[in-house]
Amino acid sequence: MKKMDEIDLKIFPNEEFFQKIYSKYLENEPSASKAVRDSYKGMHNYFEEYLVAIQEDMFRYAYKCGYLDGRREAMG
Repeated sequence: MKKMDEIDLKIFPNEEFFQKIYSKYLENEPSASKAVRDSYKGMHNYFEEYLVAIQEDMFRYAYKCGYLDGRREAMG
């Protein structure tokens, strides 16, 4: 592991140097392909559906608990 740290120090002697190179990289980074963008949209839609389903489950459980507690309280 120490060897990798030594290599890193030779490639990036300090954070400022690294940030300069990284900024240039980001400026020239190509856009994602249409296939990647389309896949991301699909993933986003499925994730949104997942979150909605979780919220519905949480609401159903909370409503059920409140309903059952209310019945218990009413029955004494």
